[in-house]
Amino acid sequence: MTTERYAIGIDLGGTNLKIGTVGETGLTAFRQTSLRERTVDEVMNLVEREARSFAQQTTGTCVGVGFGVPGIVDVKQGVLVRAPNLPGWQDVAVQQLLAEKLQQRVEVDNDANFAALGEASFGAGRDIPNFVMLTLGTGIGGGIILNGKVWHGDRGFAGEVGHTVIEIDGATCTCGGRGCWDEYGASRAFRYLVPKLSPDGQKVFRQWAGVESVTPEDIAKLADRGDAIALKLWQMYGRVLGIGIHNLINVLGVTTFVIGGGIAAAFNHFVEAARSEVASRSYPANTQGLKILKATLGPQAGVIGAGYKLL
Repeated sequence: MTTERYAIGIDLGGTNLKIGTVGETGLTAFRQTSLRERTVDEVMNLVEREARSFAQQTTGTCVGVGFGVPGIVDVKQGVLVRAPNLPGWQDVAVQQLLAEKLQQRVEVDNDANFAALGEASFGAGRDIPNFVMLTLGTGIGGGIILNGKVWHGDRGFAGEVGHTVIEIDGATCTCGGRGCWDEYGASRAFRYLVPKLSPDGQKVFRQWAGVESVTPEDIAKLADRGDAIALKLWQMYGRVLGIGIHNLINVLGVTTFVIGGGIAAAFNHFVEAARSEVASRSYPANTQGLKILKATLGPQAGVIGAGYKLL
């Protein structure tokens, strides 16, 4: 791998670690590994090894490392305040830790913010000044782009859309709250949607493999084959997504949404239901020009945004 000037982008998720090198024209190398490590020391050591490996394989000048982490980030201090989907990660000075290990400039931000920056620079959000990036996977991440820049809010915590409440007396979320959109619209969603099927639908679903063992990816494959129960579940999921989008439109006045994350693989199965739900709940003037777009950079978005931030 050869490039004159590059940055290393890292995207730490709840289940995978993604890393790559990014130049002025975009991604030049990429790798994704399963995240078996869990403690802060284990993960940070893995990140160091992966970053050094990429640096050794790449000629040119490395200008630094962008590190996207899942959770609430104090961007100014480079501290991961809390990560609901990474138990034990609280008030971790990730910027300082990684900078000391690599002896490089390090920029830290929420992973969805970097994904939004990636899509704004090279993907579905290019040339769109205002949009919200939603990453649908282990949780729901949010990155807000206003006037072409990531909106961090007063303390850097903006975009935690997954922890807005859509069920007032709902289930306990990993954040400790109740009824969060994260619980009902991320990969755990189907444990709540399946019981809402008809008795026959529930029976068919359980015959597939059991409620707990069927993943969103499995349900997407079934829907691709035209399975009626799977298609119904995705329509139900689209309604949940649409409710959350409706709330964001009312708060932000933004009407373009870019959908990424693993669940976006089923985009075509749920997007129309989401659009219909937004339209049924919102003021017509608020939904004029509504766009719900599929992200185009896939699992590479966060890495691209993290690296591009330093260039």
